[in-house]
Amino acid sequence: MAGSVDGSIIDFTAVDTVKQFPLGTEKSATDGNTYVYIEADEALDQYAACRLLEDGGSDELTTTNSGAVPTQVVVPQVAIASGSFGWAVAKGLSFSVLALANCAADVKVYTTATAGAIDDTATDLIQGLRLNAANGGSTAAVNATAVSYMRTNAQD
Repeated sequence: MAGSVDGSIIDFTAVDTVKQFPLGTEKSATDGNTYVYIEADEALDQYAACRLLEDGGSDELTTTNSGAVPTQVVVPQVAIASGSFGWAVAKGLSFSVLALANCAADVKVYTTATAGAIDDTATDLIQGLRLNAANGGSTAAVNATAVSYMRTNAQD
């Protein structure tokens, strides 16, 4: 998906093997989402909930790496290979995120032991994130909204 930003066109689905922007660069797009430019410290699945590290790197979020301190959460809308660069949603009106089976809509969501997937009955709260629809019988991408930056361990 391309979006117009500051009069220029940025392809927020592009994956780069060479860094094209400073890590942590944020851009608001015409789709109502704010994207941040990241480096994949490991292979990131499409729609996986990921933690954004202080150095601009990112890995898939789990209950074991969400940390005891506030951690920013981002969601790439395309798969990003380890060591490559791309854009991930930091907040927005409509994007997809991986949710475990039977995760309900419009409730608090949490990190899980499944890398990159969220659920409504797990461990660390992901503040600011909500699903717009319930998930069915298997882990799948579900439409979501985050009207503020998504964080774990901000306050439960």
